[in-house]
Amino acid sequence: MKVRMTRQEFYECMSDEGYTLFELGHLFRAVCEMSSRVRRWTIRWLLGMGLPKDPIEGVTVPFLVSEGYKPMNAFIIMDWLEKDPEAAKYSLVRHTRELEMNEETAAQLRAAAIAEGLLSEEKANEEQEGSESAIVCENI
Repeated sequence: MKVRMTRQEFYECMSDEGYTLFELGHLFRAVCEMSSRVRRWTIRWLLGMGLPKDPIEGVTVPFLVSEGYKPMNAFIIMDWLEKDPEAAKYSLVRHTRELEMNEETAAQLRAAAIAEGLLSEEKANEEQEGSESAIVCENI
């Protein structure tokens, strides 16, 4: 079964999770870019099918949630564990659980990345506006 969730549908599913509209835009893009396995888990959770119990590098979503992570943040960590396990495990051990960033700080970071040549203005505008129209997931 193939599922297509629009940005608006994603926002509606996440409306009770306490994220700002700016944060939801970043989360939507993060889900679009997740590995197919973790994106499938995320969509299943959004559709009310519960948290997956399968581990990646010995870590599960329920464990991360029990440690204080919001479910969506736990899915992002699981995706990172799948893509770059050593960096993800190091970060989990060394850093705090959540980094809060207001829109002004995010804008300053984007401007600095553009000035350093790490990000094009076009890509920054796409990220801010959100170019993806839907999250697509196969084999739900």
